[in-house]
Amino acid sequence: MADQGGMSAEEWLPYAVYRSTGCYSHLGKGYVNHCGPTAITNAVLTLRRRAGGESGKRGPDGEDRALFEKIARYGTRHLFYFNFSFLKIYGGTLDVLAGFYLRNMLRRYVSGNIHVSLLRPLFTRLMKKELSRGRILYIQVLRHPKYKNHHFLCYGYKTEPSAEGPRGRKKDNIRFICADGWSMGPKELTKDDFRFGSFRSISLERRTFHE
Repeated sequence: MADQGGMSAEEWLPYAVYRSTGCYSHLGKGYVNHCGPTAITNAVLTLRRRAGGESGKRGPDGEDRALFEKIARYGTRHLFYFNFSFLKIYGGTLDVLAGFYLRNMLRRYVSGNIHVSLLRPLFTRLMKKELSRGRILYIQVLRHPKYKNHHFLCYGYKTEPSAEGPRGRKKDNIRFICADGWSMGPKELTKDDFRFGSFRSISLERRTFHE
């Protein structure tokens, strides 16, 4: 799609899911540092809705909570996710294993040809390229001023012409449309929010629904 004054996310936005970590903190004995399992839950639900053509349908009450608990338990059993916070430094989802965790859960809970890319740096041009190909992004930011070390999803981007800059040059105002794991709705982030970190792209090639 064109970058100028347009969007890359029309095909995903009708199916996008925006659950927050607050939806799951109270489950079981409680969860902390669970942005990874929350992001994976959002990814599974979004891919399921798109695969089944279920635009606008929320799904049965409690479906997302039951799914989250399965994903979180799998993570703790296989040492992908640690449900604790030690000095606000240790705990949560291991960055180096997040790709394996994500890939395993998508293949377990979504029917279709799912592809998860290799880890890539958070460069705006790479993010836009993958989103423009109809993929969504699993993002890991580091030392973010607001999110700190955090995992979340990006469904697309939109561009708006900006005011004239130095020497008469104009640069597009790019906003990435995200499920940031903190908000129960789309959150628009700028390229400045992605200075440190990495991402993996997710694609769904065969659209069949799996119960």
